[in-house]
Amino acid sequence: MHLVHVATPTQRGRPLDPHDIFPASPSTQRGELVEQLRRLIPTNASGFDNQVHVVESDEPALAICQAAERLGVDALCLGTRGRSGLSRAVLGSVAQTVLAQSQRPVMLAHQPRD
Repeated sequence: MHLVHVATPTQRGRPLDPHDIFPASPSTQRGELVEQLRRLIPTNASGFDNQVHVVESDEPALAICQAAERLGVDALCLGTRGRSGLSRAVLGSVAQTVLAQSQRPVMLAHQPRD
């Protein structure tokens, strides 16, 4: 299982310069994010090959699709808040974009209601 978080790039080059979503050098912030993600893995999942990745991109949906292709995953599972109407139109939807762009099966998990 690959647990992926998309962070805003820590170093920026020129806008059109290519960059890898998997940063070459670890940062303190990235290390903290990796540890936070590791704590989300249930203790009873220790028998699985669990890997945590923090990738960098200004475009989360594209980065998720790129990471899925590079990592060769069988399927994607994304959390979503289930926004609708104007908030979705204004804010966009990473899950909706991944669903439209990914070549792999996508499952969506809605955040529980209070």
